[in-house]
Amino acid sequence: MKASGFKKAGKTLLALSLMGVMAGAAHAADNVLHIYNWSDYIAPDTVAKFEKES
Repeated sequence: MKASGFKKAGKTLLALSLMGVMAGAAHAADNVLHIYNWSDYIAPDTVAKFEKES
């Protein structure tokens, strides 16, 4: 009987987590580009060129 309760709670938690992720993605509609980079992987002028072209 207890295992059934844990399964139901797990499914509910999973559903709520997925809804939270989808709500967060729907809210992220700014005109911002986030670039995650390691040290010298992208040339210093790449961002300036991108901003100029867009």
